[in-house]
Amino acid sequence: MRKVLKGSFALLLILGLIGFIIYYIWQWYKIPSQIFLEENKNEILFFHAPVTCELYRDKTIKEDGNIPVHSELLNAKKYELNEAVPLTVRRGESYLAELKFFGIFPYKTVEISSGERQYFYPLGDPIGIYIKIDGVMVIDIGSFINDMNEEVAPCKNILEIGDYITAINGVPITKKSEFVECIDDSKGNVISLTVKRDETELTFPLQAQKTSNGEYKLGIWIRDSLQGIGTMTAMTEDGHFMALGHGISDFDTGEVVDLAYGRLYKTSILAITNGKKGEPGELNGVIQYQKENIVGDVTANTEQGISGVLKNTDLFGEKKEPLPIAYKQDVQKGEAWIYSDLEQEGKRYKINITELRYDTVDHKKGIVFDVVDGDLLDYTGGIVQGMSGSPVIQNGRIIGAVTHVLVNDPTKGYAIFIENMLEHDN
Repeated sequence: MRKVLKGSFALLLILGLIGFIIYYIWQWYKIPSQIFLEENKNEILFFHAPVTCELYRDKTIKEDGNIPVHSELLNAKKYELNEAVPLTVRRGESYLAELKFFGIFPYKTVEISSGERQYFYPLGDPIGIYIKIDGVMVIDIGSFINDMNEEVAPCKNILEIGDYITAINGVPITKKSEFVECIDDSKGNVISLTVKRDETELTFPLQAQKTSNGEYKLGIWIRDSLQGIGTMTAMTEDGHFMALGHGISDFDTGEVVDLAYGRLYKTSILAITNGKKGEPGELNGVIQYQKENIVGDVTANTEQGISGVLKNTDLFGEKKEPLPIAYKQDVQKGEAWIYSDLEQEGKRYKINITELRYDTVDHKKGIVFDVVDGDLLDYTGGIVQGMSGSPVIQNGRIIGAVTHVLVNDPTKGYAIFIENMLEHDN
């Protein structure tokens, strides 16, 4: 009997420990690792988490180059983040908050800084996007039959999927056609490929093999550009814009591509394929690639979206009133709105925010929501491909942008916090 009791107690202890760890991790996402507060304004922090914190003015001394020594504990007081904590941060000030779970277990250190509340015009306009890749990108590596009826793979174990070929024999390569021509002109002689891999430049000597039809090949598949339809998120008065809320990735490798340059073009939405379980819908349109239809330049392509400068801000219809951004801690569960110009007119559609992941590694899924607007559900079935970038508004502030849809349920989607989008824009 004692062995049974001991075994039951040990099992309960293990289950309790597992439950505590799960709860600890779940609570982690409730509090950002970095918090911006509008300068010189009394702000209220309230995270509904069983955490205490000690606030230190960030006058730190670095010992051994890394270890901060806090010089001033504010008010020598512990704050409970299960309760409202008033705090004012003046310009240039910053604080460190040392958090402890249940006031006992070390949790995380949060940086608190002053920030200027920025204003943007929310958009929601569909746009055609063209991205020129920096060099040519290797999207697959394989073998082929040469003119001696042998199976060969000249690049196997040398090049890697995701490599960027930027030059051949020192001559820059910018287009797929240039690459193909240079390889064919090599006539099987050794050539030098300059390759960018993970920001490191490498050089490889390679020999193309002759195929049965007389062409010379390396046994790789390459791509030099990407294009598609997305949605504009917001712009400033002078035309700087943000869009998509996620990077433009190669659909074979899944990697965000390195940008040589990019263009925004006028686009016309011709039809919408409704989303349904297991099959995400999409906006079907025509991108007008004529030079006169270029409306902006893309200057950055990152995990948090694309950004750049518009040539003419009047092309995006009647400007809405500029709205302030919301910091992460301003965003709440509950009612919010998506702005999207799906029907050739700017409309807003109601959503319900169900989960907030303030500190998730995947910034693109920081906000989880359900579509509850009847018009949008009837028109598209929910969130469809091409709506990425649609601004999300709550309490008169821009809180983020739509990024993804749940494949098995198009009525549910994800959004990125505008604060994370601004990280790449800055």
